[in-house]
Amino acid sequence: MFLPLLLACLEPSPDDNLLDDTGVDTATADDTATTTPVACADATATGTLSVSFSMETDYIASMDEPPVGTFYGAFYSASDVTNTGPVAGAEPWAQLIVPGVDLTDPVGGPTAALATTDPIPACEVVLLGFLDSDDNDIDAGDPVTFPIAPNTATVLAETSTPFTAFFGLTNPG
Repeated sequence: MFLPLLLACLEPSPDDNLLDDTGVDTATADDTATTTPVACADATATGTLSVSFSMETDYIASMDEPPVGTFYGAFYSASDVTNTGPVAGAEPWAQLIVPGVDLTDPVGGPTAALATTDPIPACEVVLLGFLDSDDNDIDAGDPVTFPIAPNTATVLAETSTPFTAFFGLTNPG
């Protein structure tokens, strides 16, 4: 219910992942072959992620409310996510709803492990989500995760791997 609102904010444009930080097109014919992670659909084993949370302290200082609330998110195959979010038609491997996330003590976290995912394919995944810090759905000022590192993880087969979700910005609204 809340995730589609976040994902609408991250709607990709066709060429977003082809530009470097100066706006120069850096794509080559070999980029897909050398940089695309193994798709989760090809994984033959599963594992879990033990999830904690942290946030950039500069953003905490600029928030109108404390960084406390319910986290809403989903894990996607890394091969289904660009730097602006999931590609059209991408389906999450696991939903994650975690009430009671509190990034005030210690300020910015990381928190203790607050949740463990259901089993997901042993592959590289990306967490997309937001912290509803004012209990009114996603809106301006709510912390959100980047669709890139450090919100990527390699799920190890038959293992619960520690993972820290990082809120690197707040939703501009």
